[in-house]
Amino acid sequence: MWKADLVIGFSLFCVSLFLLIQAMGLPRSHVGISPGLFPSIAFLGLIILSLALILRSIKKRREAKEETVSVPWSLNIGSLSKIALFVVFAWLYIVLLRPLGFVYASGIFFWIIFILAGVRNWGKALLFSFGSSILAYLIFYRVFMVVLPRPTWPIPHPF
Repeated sequence: MWKADLVIGFSLFCVSLFLLIQAMGLPRSHVGISPGLFPSIAFLGLIILSLALILRSIKKRREAKEETVSVPWSLNIGSLSKIALFVVFAWLYIVLLRPLGFVYASGIFFWIIFILAGVRNWGKALLFSFGSSILAYLIFYRVFMVVLPRPTWPIPHPF
């Protein structure tokens, strides 16, 4: 397991470093927030997290016993069906993003993902999924001024 963490951490570090350099090369804005600010912050955070993953894998390697070999997980029919359902719903999310708009499509998609992940309280999952999609909409639309898809179907838009 530590090998997978090391490879994933190193890969994320390299990709994040490359993308951080690209984001820092975006043109600066004289008014408001520069277009490279948010990606730079996100990639810097990803670099820090990937370094933490690398350090954790090194620590796991030191603590691992060489004589015990076990498989931490295995694929079975249930997990494969959940993966297939996730792929189908991700495709539906992309298809329904324009007609439903960002808030509705994301809320429904997040709710389905919570149910697939095993959340038993559907009401809380529904509340949290639509709450997080509304919060994401407000942050990106109002703060970062990113235009997100609005519904093209005749349904009310909350904002």
